[in-house]
Amino acid sequence: MQDLLTIQSVQELNHALSHQRASTRRALSELDSIGESLIPKEVPETDEVELAAKLRDREIQLLAQYAKLPTLGELQTSPELRDLLMSGTFSVAAIVGEVLLASVRGIEPNFARMHRHIMLLLLKELDDPTASEVNLVEPVLRFMRLELSDTLKGLQDEERRKLVQGMMRPLVHAMLTVMTEYRLVESPDAHGYILTELGKRTFLHLVSVQQFIDAVTAAHRALQQEVVPA
Repeated sequence: MQDLLTIQSVQELNHALSHQRASTRRALSELDSIGESLIPKEVPETDEVELAAKLRDREIQLLAQYAKLPTLGELQTSPELRDLLMSGTFSVAAIVGEVLLASVRGIEPNFARMHRHIMLLLLKELDDPTASEVNLVEPVLRFMRLELSDTLKGLQDEERRKLVQGMMRPLVHAMLTVMTEYRLVESPDAHGYILTELGKRTFLHLVSVQQFIDAVTAAHRALQQEVVPA
């Protein structure tokens, strides 16, 4: 993880963050342009279902465009900070946040601040071709154990199990529904899900952006310690 990005000065930290902001703004601006080009301003009788499908198709195309670009991890052979703009990682993360995670929140708003982490976890689990909606609940339950500790306090084991599964199943279902709509996963039969090529690329970019966050956080702490007097 340390090899992804080495930040040794405040200038390098600001440079990395400026690249991240520039890529994010560019992707969000392109999303806005898609909406402006498709949503009619003077035609009231628009087929909303057809419009939503067209909008989703264009959003998928934009996501695929950036997902094809190298991840930050794939740029390790050219680790200089100026190469960050060659990556699609920040743009993919922006589109996932603005479109996919927003759609999940609309279906299942519980634990919204954890949705990005849960989507990353599900994409990782879906790399297993035998994954089904049922067995995808278990890793989410393990991941959310600390988050749910106060809610579960004082409950018996069976009560705890039923409550947690009742809370997690709708969230996992919402995630899978949105990821299927945006072609990150597909379900060739009624029992399982598999990652598409777009899903695999999106997963790699989301891993890279988490590594970037970790690197920036570590650099920020280290640089703070340097300037704080002993």
